[in-house]
Amino acid sequence: MSVVEELVTAANHVGFPSELVDRISEIVSTSSIRLECSKNMRIHDSLCSWQQYYPVLSFLMTGNLHADYERVGGLLGFPACSSTQWGRIVKRLEEIVSDLAEWSCSQVRKEIMERGDNKKWMASFDGFYLTRGHYSNNSSATLHDYSTGNIAWFAHRTKRGPGHNWIGTSAGAETDMLDELLGKAKEAGFSVKELICDKDSATNATFCRYYPEGMITYCSNHSTKNFHKALEKIKKYKCEVNIQIKQYYYFISNGMQCKADQFRCKRMTDAMLNSCKSALSTLIASDKVQEAHNPLEAFTEGLKNFVDHYCHDKHASPYCYHPKVENKNVCKNILINNYCLYKVNPDGSPYRTKNHYTCHSQVAGFFQLMEEMSIYPQDYVSDHGRLTTNTVEGFHGLALVYRDKRTDLSHTHYVCKTNMAVCHKVS
Repeated sequence: MSVVEELVTAANHVGFPSELVDRISEIVSTSSIRLECSKNMRIHDSLCSWQQYYPVLSFLMTGNLHADYERVGGLLGFPACSSTQWGRIVKRLEEIVSDLAEWSCSQVRKEIMERGDNKKWMASFDGFYLTRGHYSNNSSATLHDYSTGNIAWFAHRTKRGPGHNWIGTSAGAETDMLDELLGKAKEAGFSVKELICDKDSATNATFCRYYPEGMITYCSNHSTKNFHKALEKIKKYKCEVNIQIKQYYYFISNGMQCKADQFRCKRMTDAMLNSCKSALSTLIASDKVQEAHNPLEAFTEGLKNFVDHYCHDKHASPYCYHPKVENKNVCKNILINNYCLYKVNPDGSPYRTKNHYTCHSQVAGFFQLMEEMSIYPQDYVSDHGRLTTNTVEGFHGLALVYRDKRTDLSHTHYVCKTNMAVCHKVS
């Protein structure tokens, strides 16, 4: 059985689409698949087929480096190729994998056009980096079809090795890649009606340059994460009441003691922050918002309840969630639109939240935060309800299967392994 036949058989066994299998066989059969062997391979012929490089390809496709391949080869007793030959294989493999990734994305774009969504396309975008840091050497970005989650376009920025194409910061690389991807979409005749991404002002400016009539919706998960950070800042506000009280002291036998402990107001806690963040996620995903005639107005109404719930310990809003009342007689016929306007516990006692706080400075900061969020409800929900970049984030995790975040890679090696993930995602 030839190499092409073995690859086709393996692809069919995995369950690849027939078009993808045909493309794999076409690429491999028309490619130069004979490479010069290293001297330490102990093979008499000067040339050998890729079939004899299956161990190398196996290590490459599982995210391992040459050092891992050489160490395992020594333990198992099979001769390992040199680092130079490893580099040659990676270079040749990168050409084939990149060609396959481009073809796979073209099929996604073809599917979008067949649906007729290319003139009102809803897309999602995000960038990711190989290693963490402001000056990461390798980064990528993908533009996904929101309906299917498949990748329509992708781009890479690298700083090392032959072919590198970037010298700036990581944040600048993400904006530059978005500029490239939107330019390709515009050139292909795509009109992006709505782009779902994380909250980044540079992304907004780049998008408006290509599609001023389009709309940007921020990922609900990212917005909730930013909401928690804003709450942490408010939690650090100093209590003005306590500062004034500490100016007064009274004398007892043990000496001067502060009266603040007697009048100390109740402040925010970590439990309150987590509860409020969870409440925001629940509000965004709730049926009251998702199925509302105007989700933006419904979300704004739900935000008004946050101040009453946490600052005033009032729970009359239909957006206030509370323990279910098993004894319906407790409600005393005050059910309106299936919502109990006066919250009570199962035992009939008035409902009280344990995350209530009264610190004036924190209440003022929280109220201001709710006002700002009410002005821009589209940061959290859209006319289509709750939108996220979960499919894009999922691809980031898939890419880790093919290359580890602990080690920097050169341009060719990085592009080769990341494009393997693109092929995996689209297939």
